[in-house]
Amino acid sequence: MSALFPSVLKISNNIADIREVLLGLKFQYGERMAFVSYIDGEYGCRVMLYNSVVRDFATQQHEQHRVVVSLVFKGLTFYVEEYSDIVVEIQSPFFEGLPDSDEAGIDNTQFSWNHEHHIVPNTKYTGTDGWNLNYIRGVHDDRYEDILRELALENVIYTTHYDGARRINVHNKAFDNDMFVYGKINGADISGIAADIMPKFRVNTERTTEKNDNICLWVRNTNKWPQRNIPPEIYSRLFEYCVQKQKHLYVFQDLTAVPIPDHVTDADGNICDTSTYIHECQHIKEDNIPLMDKFMDICRTCYIFVGATSGIADMVSTYTNVNIILTSEPAPYMAANGVNTVAHTADELVQHLEQLYR
Repeated sequence: MSALFPSVLKISNNIADIREVLLGLKFQYGERMAFVSYIDGEYGCRVMLYNSVVRDFATQQHEQHRVVVSLVFKGLTFYVEEYSDIVVEIQSPFFEGLPDSDEAGIDNTQFSWNHEHHIVPNTKYTGTDGWNLNYIRGVHDDRYEDILRELALENVIYTTHYDGARRINVHNKAFDNDMFVYGKINGADISGIAADIMPKFRVNTERTTEKNDNICLWVRNTNKWPQRNIPPEIYSRLFEYCVQKQKHLYVFQDLTAVPIPDHVTDADGNICDTSTYIHECQHIKEDNIPLMDKFMDICRTCYIFVGATSGIADMVSTYTNVNIILTSEPAPYMAANGVNTVAHTADELVQHLEQLYR
């Protein structure tokens, strides 16, 4: 078995089916099975945990000749494919039978009691509120956690929910400065504070020099910290640039989509249809949740990524070698790893694009 080319088991989101598959793997591999449950929450937080605590766990398991089995929701295989032997991919963004927040009468908004405490919803991702706990902490299901207890594994990464301030699982809850237990190796706890993550976190420092005419744009547009959203004048200029320079722009929309023009003016003042060069990638979403495997596949075919400083930029900088132009100042760990090209204005964006295409 090679962790570079894992076997991917695609299963339904039915709890009974999930139980059958996981118990079957435990029966097949016995004590040789090491298990990584899903990491949920903010995109950037997931990237950090998967590329520090979880990576170290998988490395140790392979050194002890165990089989690393990881479970993810649909479209998230890319997080774990490098170091997993088997990936169990649930073919949905959530477990079967979970209600949405409104149907359940649960308040998961920014100023709710749930938000102020270590609560992870047992409801589906719905709506466009970027502060909803389903988006920033993820999805919890007691039925699934019962399966993990039944497995009784000695080598396991627990289901973990991380919103950037709180780390939460069924075994413990902690703020960033507090110790937190992530799982077990040979029955002994794996624990640490949030600051322990960064020294282990790896960003891909290699950027491609193989030019092509493909550009990827993630339009951050949400009510959560809207000051980080990409200004309209920047993405509007990018639309014009791509039509004028005949570059193919793959546009990925955030929770709230922005309008894409049908026509722009080219360099000679002519009115041009945008459909030849601007491609809106709404097909990568299911229930308004991005299927990130598809996003990563498209992004890896591009020469340049344009986006706000966000968890999406963390993904791109970690899992691809695409050149990155940010629209706001990078986080310190990104800047330290060479991801530091910033376009504060539309003119600066064009300057960076022209420089990369020289």
